[in-house]
Amino acid sequence: MTSPGRSKNARWPVSLSPSYPCEHTAAAGAAAAVLGYLFPDEAPTFAGARRRRAARALGEHPLRSDVEAGLELAALSGER
Repeated sequence: MTSPGRSKNARWPVSLSPSYPCEHTAAAGAAAAVLGYLFPDEAPTFAGARRRRAARALGEHPLRSDVEAGLELAALSGER
């Protein structure tokens, strides 16, 4: 019999919930980057909104790495 969090053939624990980049953080960050590009005078406002969304996501999301991955995805999207 296997314990919770382990598959029959796994040699290491397997998460019962999958991990993905936080889509809310990615969307907020990408929007902030695009809007900051279109309206440079307001860029600090948009950047602040992105940080607030990331902070909120950290409170709602079980894994910090998911929120950080969302921010990284947003940064890459904003560069385009």
